[in-house]
Amino acid sequence: MKEIFRRLAQRPALATELLLLSFVANLLALASPIFVMLVLGRYVTHGVDSTLVALFSGVVLAIFMEFAIRSLRLRLSRALSQSPDLNLSIGSFGLLINMDMSKPTGTEFQEIPSIQRHLDTISNAYGAINVCAVLDFPFAILFLSVLFILNVPLGFVATLFILGTLVLRFANQKLRQKQMSMLEPVQSQATRLFNNAIRSPDTVRLFDPSGWLISKWSKTATEQINLRSNLGQTQGFAETSTASLQILLGAVIIAVGATFVVSGDLNVSSLIGANILAARAYSTVSRFTQLSEVFGRARTSIESLKTLANFQIDEGQTVPANPLKGAIELRNLSFTHPGMPLPLYEQMSITLAAGQVMIITGANGVGKTTLVRLILGLLTPDKGQIFADGIDTRQISPQWWRQQVAYLPQEPWFFDGTIRENIQLSRQNMDEAEIASLFAHAGLKKFIEENINGADLMLSTGGANLAVGIRKRLAIARMLSKNAPIVILDEPAEGMDSEGVAIIHKLLDDLSRTRRTTIIVSNDPELIKRAHVTINVGQSTPSNSKPSLTLSGASE
Repeated sequence: MKEIFRRLAQRPALATELLLLSFVANLLALASPIFVMLVLGRYVTHGVDSTLVALFSGVVLAIFMEFAIRSLRLRLSRALSQSPDLNLSIGSFGLLINMDMSKPTGTEFQEIPSIQRHLDTISNAYGAINVCAVLDFPFAILFLSVLFILNVPLGFVATLFILGTLVLRFANQKLRQKQMSMLEPVQSQATRLFNNAIRSPDTVRLFDPSGWLISKWSKTATEQINLRSNLGQTQGFAETSTASLQILLGAVIIAVGATFVVSGDLNVSSLIGANILAARAYSTVSRFTQLSEVFGRARTSIESLKTLANFQIDEGQTVPANPLKGAIELRNLSFTHPGMPLPLYEQMSITLAAGQVMIITGANGVGKTTLVRLILGLLTPDKGQIFADGIDTRQISPQWWRQQVAYLPQEPWFFDGTIRENIQLSRQNMDEAEIASLFAHAGLKKFIEENINGADLMLSTGGANLAVGIRKRLAIARMLSKNAPIVILDEPAEGMDSEGVAIIHKLLDDLSRTRRTTIIVSNDPELIKRAHVTINVGQSTPSNSKPSLTLSGASE
């Protein structure tokens, strides 16, 4: 609820309007019990039709005015929530795409996949309807005050029922929080099992682990159903008891009030009016208490999103004044994967002149791609420095540095959008001729021409709707779109047919001719022949020793 007050404080003029409208709306809500009391007290007693017409006209007018005011308040409340929700959404996404991901550990990273869920939770919690419910809550005192004026004992009865409801809701919320904490790990286990089944259908069918999977799923599903059932019972008890207490309140008000009617201390019209006032005060408080759990979840989501602010943002210190030539030096570089006992690299020093070719070779899992990610600035070394044209890359804007590097990943990933949009990621102003030239260099011209949608073909799930070879060629076109002085290719020929391999070789010839510094991860002997510097990571490395690093220079 503090978040609502914070939003109100940020817009004091709007907050004043909302409070004024809430006061008027709740004041008009008194028209109904007053109408009942006047009709029973005056019209029924004296039978003057003009009195009934006047009273009825007045209450109808009050009802329509209350409706109009509450509608206006609802619209203004939307304005109160819309801007903070939008700013929070844009800010969270901006932090997400700019945060430093070079340290892939820590509990904060667990919150990243849940960002959208947190945003939805916050938006729903502080929506217009809930804001209005919070604004109405203090005016329960207004209804209780009028009830006390009519009859003090009846006012105490209504107050006791309201306090009882608050205690009941508080205890119920604590119980639900405990049940939710028990349910969350079971839901996570169910999600993992579900993902295992749908993400590896071939493995499921070929190795037939159905008995094992179904056994685990059955156990998890049973726990999940039981915990959800308990959670539902707890919630159902709260809602049923609240409704029952409201009915009981009405009965107690009538019963107690009847004794005062008999003793002459209260008339029937006031008794019925008191019953309406008590019900109105109770429903206002009951509606507010239902929000406590909603606000609790929103508060948790806000705290989770705050972890994003703890991340270091990929902001640059400086941008070199001169264009980058492409010389790279790794000086005393050391890196250890989190949780691993031994360093992957230790005291690595390499110098690569501008325009030269470096080949990184080695067995699977020895750290070839990790070395590339260190050079790109996607990982942070434990020790040592990486220089570009003699400048420590830690002193350079990460965005600027990555603009100087064109990268072909081993497993390309594309955003949901058209082929054209994915090609234009780094250069939005490319014309059709430039795009067509990229397609030609990547060997995609025939595919684009024969495809009914051409470059407007939609990609989904990272480009999984394309064949592996086409996906790799598209990644080549995207890489070439940057026209960067440094080019890094991770297993460029993997998944390519003979025509694709020929495209890679021609690409490397072009890069050599234009004096582009090139780093290639590959064990292909044909590619290794092109190297000025060869790094063999982990060559003849015993399983119980540190990885080794072999450097060799090739003649130009």
